[in-house]
Amino acid sequence: MQRLQETFFEEYKRTDALCREMLAAERGVSEYIEQMQAAEDEGKQRVPGWQDDYYALKHLRWLRNQIAHEPGGGDCTDADLAQLRGFHQRVLAREDPLALLYQARKARAARWAANAAPARPPQSPKTSANAGRGTAGQARAAYAAQQPTLRGSAKRARGKRQGPGLRVILCAVVLALLFLGLCGYLLWG
Repeated sequence: MQRLQETFFEEYKRTDALCREMLAAERGVSEYIEQMQAAEDEGKQRVPGWQDDYYALKHLRWLRNQIAHEPGGGDCTDADLAQLRGFHQRVLAREDPLALLYQARKARAARWAANAAPARPPQSPKTSANAGRGTAGQARAAYAAQQPTLRGSAKRARGKRQGPGLRVILCAVVLALLFLGLCGYLLWG
């Protein structure tokens, strides 16, 4: 085995151990690749260079397998070693594809929660048990003032109480007529 292949092999073992520890899995780089495959569609959308990293990792794993299992090993280059070391450093810095995907998911969830969560009325400092509470009407008004205004039909629907729909009324009328017809048939028959 050449010196470059030995260095690559040792570096791969370090990276594999790091991935095993990070993912709590028995197979480090292989598990990393499988997780990238599982999240491929989302990863391509949210993480720049996802596809390049995926194919680079598959190539590095293939190269490691060639070195380990083939007589004479694979043709390892300085660029392959640099790419493996760069990936190792990115994993340590949490700038690898799975970490970036996790950060994107976390940011998306935070944005969603911020948009979905209703704003709470401002809290005033309490000097005693009942001080600063105000009335329920004041709390509702403060809450309503913080809410975004509704447009169009949503505003009308919220402002007015809507009665039962036309279909419900028609069904009730039809059922009443059928019931009356059945009663008339049974009584006068």
